[in-house]
Formats: sequence, structure tokens, C-alpha cells
Amino acid sequence: MEIYNHNEVYGQNPEPNKNNKPSVYAIVALVLAAVAFVLSCAAFVVTLVRKTPGGSSNADYESVFKEVKSQVVEVRGSNTAATGVVYKIIDGKTYIITNYHVVTGNETARVRFSNYGERKDATVIGYDEYYDIALLETDGYFGSVPVTAGAKPSIGTRVLSVGNNLGYGISATDGIVSLTNRMLTAGGYVRPVYTVTSAINAGMSGGGVFTLDGRIIGIGAYQTESVNTPDGNRDVESTSHCVPYSIASRIAAAILDGYTEQNSSVGQVEKIEIRGSTTEDRLEFWGLYFFADFLPSGLTVNYICYENSTEIAGNLYPQVGDIILSIGDLEIGDDTDCADIFAEILRYEPDSIQNGKPLTVTVKRGDATVNLTYTSKKLKYA
Repeated sequence: MEIYNHNEVYGQNPEPNKNNKPSVYAIVALVLAAVAFVLSCAAFVVTLVRKTPGGSSNADYESVFKEVKSQVVEVRGSNTAATGVVYKIIDGKTYIITNYHVVTGNETARVRFSNYGERKDATVIGYDEYYDIALLETDGYFGSVPVTAGAKPSIGTRVLSVGNNLGYGISATDGIVSLTNRMLTAGGYVRPVYTVTSAINAGMSGGGVFTLDGRIIGIGAYQTESVNTPDGNRDVESTSHCVPYSIASRIAAAILDGYTEQNSSVGQVEKIEIRGSTTEDRLEFWGLYFFADFLPSGLTVNYICYENSTEIAGNLYPQVGDIILSIGDLEIGDDTDCADIFAEILRYEPDSIQNGKPLTVTVKRGDATVNLTYTSKKLKYA
């Protein structure tokens, strides 16, 4: 028959050990306590991971969809089922960002704030053809909530694309950010985009791409690409593209500011012109009178195109070989994306007299640091 110490089993004090040495049971208890502590710490870490962007729990996707669904609306243009996101609600009016290609040629659209809800009239108050962004206005708010902007995403960030999938209502697809520094040719323009693996199907144009903390990083715009191969065109699997929200929100702000001042439709927004190349790591800063390449040495000026010396202050001009250190408040580094640069330049008016804040570009020229200050810049579409 097995015999055991009753006192030890029930946690009572055993008789003193004459040798005053730790008992085997005491050592076992300490080991078990240490294991329990480690396991509790691990459980706590897992809980934190699941509550942060990039967490892997299915519940994260479910909760973020519930959170952002009221921020996403159905949009109908002329025979087009699409999507929009709520940008702002001001004085009883709701402003909605969507893609320009959704409402091209239209002055009005119809919006619906919930599946099976009533469609409302909306007015197209401004757009930008290059960035493929338009802003709509409708009376009322209908229980909607403005989106919250997220931080710049990284490759691998988990995302949820939310939109009017195939015109059947607001739904979601999941994936990750697969590329952040991409210039995409679409609609005759080369645009900065984020590439994601979450499907952005027909009807989801203008919808939101959200991280798992419910913050928007992009406006879903373009579907899977096709590439030419020796045996014909093939789709590139798991690639969709969105306009970075840092760009879309600044276009919307420019439209809304102009609309407030003029009290009429803004139309095409005028901005400083920048273009990009899909075949080379090159940005063409037409508005700032130079082109630059991404090189191991940094973003380096390789071509000069200024025409009027009076448009740059202090007789200091860009030169071939200049290394761009900063543009406005944006410091240029190894992790700088095209979208970062486009978004920063959108902060500035084409004519600094309008807002009293000229754009300054800081360059390294040999051993010297030179500030290039622009009193006026070339307009796109001017």
C-alpha cells in the first residue's frame, strides 16, 4: 500500500528536518511555481500580440470589421457599383472619399450607409485625376463615423480591405501589406500605391484598407495585375493596390478647403507636379525643377529642368549630384517611400504667397549643406 505524508499533501508544516536541508517536495514546488510564472507571462504576451496590428486571431478580423463598417459606404455612379469611406462630418454634412474613376464625368452619385438601407444623393465637389481621388458631399450623417488615419504601414502588416464586393454589399477580405514603395501605371498615370494581398474586387474601389487596430492606411483602387509572359498574359496572384491614405486625405482636405472658400464645385485640384517611373527608381520633380534617382548614396539629383531663375529664392538652384536630405519637414532616408514624398509635397500650395509657407528642399552638395527655397512652383494641370 502506498504511504504518503498527509501534512505535505494538504500544505501543513511537516516535522522539522534535523539536517535543515530543503525537502524534495519544496524543490518541486519551487520548480512548479517558476513554470507557472513563465506560462502566465507567455499568455500575457500572446494576449498583447492579438490586440495589436499584425495579430493573428480570427477575432481581430471580426472585431475590426464591426468597428469600421460604419465608416464605409456604398457608392453608385453611372451604372457603377463601388465604395467610399467617411472622411469628415461637418455641420450636418457627410464628406466621403472615393476613387475618381468611380464618378468620372458625373456631378452626382448615390450613397448608402448600410446594407439594404436607403440610397441618398451626393454631390461630387472635387477630384484629382492623377491620384484617382474624389470627394462627395451629402446631407446628414446616418449613423456614420469618420475613419481614423493609421501610421505608415510596413511590409507584413496585417490588413482588412472593406468594400462593396461585387456590388453585393459591404464585406471584407484579409491579407498583408506586401509592398510599400510602388509606382503603378493605371488609367494612363503612374501613381504611388501600397500593394496588398487582400483582394480588392470589382465594387470595392474607393473602400478602405485597415490595419487590425481599425485605422485606415489606404483607399482600395486596383485589382490584380496582368503581365506579359512568353506564353501569354498571366495574372499576378494576390496583388491589389490602394492609394495611400496620407495622399488621399490631403487631396480631400484641399478639395474641402477650396469648396468652403468658393462655395461651389472645386473640380480638378491644382498641385505641385511630381511624377514617377515604373522602369527606374526615379522621381520627376517637375514642380521643383529637377529629377532624382534612388541610389545607394541616397535620393540623388540627376537632371535639371528649371526655366525661370526668379522662382527659386537666393539664387541657389538644384545641381546634378545633389543628395536630397529633406523635402519640407520630411527627412529622406533608407526607409522613405515614394508615397511619403508625394504626401509631403501635397502640404504646400503652388504659390507660397497663398499660405506664407514656402517649400524648402535641403541637399548635400559635396561637403556643404544647401537649402533650396521655392517661392513658386510649377502646377500640374495648370
